[in-house]
Amino acid sequence: MTEVTQSIEQKHLDFPSERFPLSSLAARDAYRTFWEKTHQIDDNERNRQNIEKWEALAVETNIILNAFCGDGVKAVYPETYEAAILTTLADTELMDPPDGGRNARRALKQYFNQVGSEKNPEQIEYVGGLLSNRKKIQDFWSSHAPESVPMGQSYEWDKLPPLVNLDAMLALVDDNGENQNSVNVESVLIQGAQLIAELESFFEETGATDSVHDPDIIDKIHMSESLIVPLLEVMGYDGFAMRLNSITKKIRLKNIGEKGQLALDIAEKVLEKYQHEYVIEAMQRALYHLSGSTDMTTIAQDSTIDFEHARVIMTEGICTIPITTDAGHAAFYIMRVKTPGSLAWKLMSDHEKGKINLFAVDQHAIGSANLPMDIVAATVIFDDNNAYDHNQADSENTATASDGLATSFGLMVNNARNDTSIELRPSPSRDAAVHIRGTENFCNKIASEVYRRGYYKSIDIRDNEPVAGMEVAKLTFMYEGLRMEIQFITETKRNAMRTEEIAHIFYKLGIADPTEEQIKAVKRINERKDSVKSPVLVNHDQGKRYINNIKATDTLDVASFTLHATTSL
Repeated sequence: MTEVTQSIEQKHLDFPSERFPLSSLAARDAYRTFWEKTHQIDDNERNRQNIEKWEALAVETNIILNAFCGDGVKAVYPETYEAAILTTLADTELMDPPDGGRNARRALKQYFNQVGSEKNPEQIEYVGGLLSNRKKIQDFWSSHAPESVPMGQSYEWDKLPPLVNLDAMLALVDDNGENQNSVNVESVLIQGAQLIAELESFFEETGATDSVHDPDIIDKIHMSESLIVPLLEVMGYDGFAMRLNSITKKIRLKNIGEKGQLALDIAEKVLEKYQHEYVIEAMQRALYHLSGSTDMTTIAQDSTIDFEHARVIMTEGICTIPITTDAGHAAFYIMRVKTPGSLAWKLMSDHEKGKINLFAVDQHAIGSANLPMDIVAATVIFDDNNAYDHNQADSENTATASDGLATSFGLMVNNARNDTSIELRPSPSRDAAVHIRGTENFCNKIASEVYRRGYYKSIDIRDNEPVAGMEVAKLTFMYEGLRMEIQFITETKRNAMRTEEIAHIFYKLGIADPTEEQIKAVKRINERKDSVKSPVLVNHDQGKRYINNIKATDTLDVASFTLHATTSL
């Protein structure tokens, strides 16, 4: 082993996680062989830098994957990490001209020949299946990208690309037993982690005044926004989607020019105040004040995302919501803080709409700016243990659920009105701090309950939703100098927002009346996260075929190793 290769291995091949090591000995040996033979040909500085960058991205991909998929119901099977670390070899194996690909195939052949002593056949085929999905995803994107990537300086960074055709997108990851081109959801997770690693590395390496003209980077941004982010949201990996969405927006804003960079600077300045543990505890205290509870233990944090590596603030927990003036029950809540890219993009949008003048914002008095109020946002999911059919307009059960929500929301609004630590304040896009959206019946019910308990200010009401549409009540306020929004929604409507006719994916595509098959496909994909804990392939034979194809590679020939794989980075 050369000194350089040994140094690289020591630096990058020890994955910093006790739960999931980087990979097996077989994977490390495959990489070591690949890099050693490359260095034997040419050990110049450029190759060393390329190798270090490539391995660093592979490791960062696994760190990101582990941050969002390491625990709980969304935890992936350990061999998913094995596939993730081998993706750089799998991608190189597809290169044209084939020189670099030949080297990668031979390294992968060594891996599959060696790994049999470390894993069982099912695990090995699973790794092979996920690696084979790489080409399927790339082929899918080549065929279904909604628009070609513009070249040169004419690219309009302030315009987001459209989403991939919905039916095609769903078919890519919907295992209905018929589509041989579908892929495992774990392959989408790996792709998402790799895109984050690559785009964040690119953003950090480019200077503040550098413009992006690389069509490959623009294509990765398009793929992230048009395909991977919406799929992550459908699958329920919201924090994952937030981070990928943040970095694409940051790159866009930097390339818009002065106002885009200013939006980024202001967002970063604002979020300095929204530190991890402080924000989570502040939301717990706010819920305590709003609930009127006398027992602080009723506000209990349940779990928090791995902030150190995820770099997004999300948490969930249990709070006591009032049912009457002297009684309440536990409710589940989810909280998140806007990411820098998301907040900056919103500031840019508000600037374009005339709601804020970015050039007039005093960054030394940032708290007085007309900023969004949902920088910290919590969703309280109201479950009164009565399932109801939201397709029935006059259902008695529907009334029961919305009555309970109305009572609780009315009490919390008036607790906020009477609490000196809370300052009710509308968002720039709203006319009032209290906002209700739903059917006319729902909005009247919530508003009546709020007013009946003593609230006297105006309420922002949007009562044009269809019977099966959105039903939500929101409150925006300042608490401890933080901008907060709390929204109330029933469990049934929350589920409908994820997988039924008002699912966010349909909203983003402007589909008001999705088909029954589209709704079923979204549900199946959302449920697929339950399968990521075991080595189950969508197309079972694909892993075996991929491995057999790799093993058919010519015998490893040291003299035939070339530099294409590293110099093409």
